[in-house]
Amino acid sequence: MKTSYFILLGIFLPLIAWSQDTTHTAKQALAFEGYFSNRFEYDWNSQTPQGNFRDNRFRNRLRLQLKVTQKINDHFTVEAEVRTGLPDGLTGPYITIGDNLGTFNSLPIGIGKANLTYHHKGFSIKVGKFKYPFYAKNGILWGGHILPEGIAVAKTHGEKVKMTTGASIFSMRFKGKDIKEAGYIYVLQNQVEFQPFSRAKVEANAGFLLFSNMPDHPAVTEATAVRDYKIGTFSARFTHQTKKPIAVGIDLHYNVENYVNDPGVPVGQKEKLAAVTTIKYGKLSKPKDWVLQAIYARVGHMSVVPFLSQNDWGRWSYKNSSFGKLTNFNGMEWRFAYRMMEQVDMVIRYYHIHSRVKPGAFHNTGERVRLDINVRF
Repeated sequence: MKTSYFILLGIFLPLIAWSQDTTHTAKQALAFEGYFSNRFEYDWNSQTPQGNFRDNRFRNRLRLQLKVTQKINDHFTVEAEVRTGLPDGLTGPYITIGDNLGTFNSLPIGIGKANLTYHHKGFSIKVGKFKYPFYAKNGILWGGHILPEGIAVAKTHGEKVKMTTGASIFSMRFKGKDIKEAGYIYVLQNQVEFQPFSRAKVEANAGFLLFSNMPDHPAVTEATAVRDYKIGTFSARFTHQTKKPIAVGIDLHYNVENYVNDPGVPVGQKEKLAAVTTIKYGKLSKPKDWVLQAIYARVGHMSVVPFLSQNDWGRWSYKNSSFGKLTNFNGMEWRFAYRMMEQVDMVIRYYHIHSRVKPGAFHNTGERVRLDINVRF
């Protein structure tokens, strides 16, 4: 923890000192952003592959993020962020109150982002630790809170038809492993946006992701093998932009890697397609605005890397681990969001999931409801 504090000081103090230099323009001043979320979550009807049911569970969870951005000049920008989260909490910055942290103890924090971006005439290079920079709307392919480390390059051009082509390399060094056993993620994606007619917007995305040398368990002490995932992805969204916009979308992910001779992938659990459809009505732009959204997902067992996908939809996890393992399921999410004040909104979500193929004698099941109170400042 002390090491984290020294790193934070090393990042923030030079930036703060820079901002005090009166020779810099306002355009180059520090920009601060904050985000706080209080989450109430209840799980029930969660059956295990052995046929018994997990205990119903209620949790109160907190999340805090503080971000600072420094525009050095017209081409370079530095970004740093601290957030709550357990050191091995790969998929999320939420902290469960009373979850093995001791009574009234301080909450753990860490560095979520630390990166440098160069940008010039639609071209950009980003290095360091940052948010996944490409199209990943629903978290099935890539969990929204997972912040990779590496380099990403992108080029955007066009006006009526805007096209963005990007490529990246991310590295994952698994704790306790030699660097030769590190995993790598290679991404190539192309996104197109255009308006076919007034008040209409179309977004389409196609890409290919190579996940090389991924362990079969995110905790290296539990891993027994490594394997590759070669995932082609296609997404499309249409939005009718009115006072209450309506949007429909589909996301398809298909893993072309062959697991026929992989003994670690059980027979009947080699399905490699994930499909997500969504419909959304409304937007949150001012107080009293609201949004209603429905999402359907069918996710094959080997369609995505389980520990890099979202863990929002249920309680399923790896053996002897709290890491989520949400593949091999059909599920629905119903979502309602309401903007209470300019900087405060609430989001209610209901999830229902059911395994596609029995992982044991019985199906995995689960239901979950969440209430988030979110504050941006």
